[in-house]
Amino acid sequence: MNTPAAVQTDFDFLVPTQKGLLHVDEVAEILRVDRSTIYLLEASGELEVHRRNIEKSHRKITRRSVVAHLASTATYDTADLVKTIADLAQTLTRERRIKLAHQLLQS
Repeated sequence: MNTPAAVQTDFDFLVPTQKGLLHVDEVAEILRVDRSTIYLLEASGELEVHRRNIEKSHRKITRRSVVAHLASTATYDTADLVKTIADLAQTLTRERRIKLAHQLLQS
């Protein structure tokens, strides 16, 4: 997991929670994969895991490793994504753009 911190910050918005440690199910939902894939990513060292004990049910995955994984697997530049979103926003009515902006600022 050698993704530079600056690049990781660009992808931070893809993880909808600010919790530092996430349950396996949460990570699976964020990455849109099943639990077994999360365990494989853990075993390969792509995801950082904290364990309270040896049992699988007591493991949590660091948020930063999830962001790093997303950044390392992205096939696009976040600047392109921002431009696309801005272009799409221009197709909305003024009222909808204001509502969208408020929603984005609250998240």
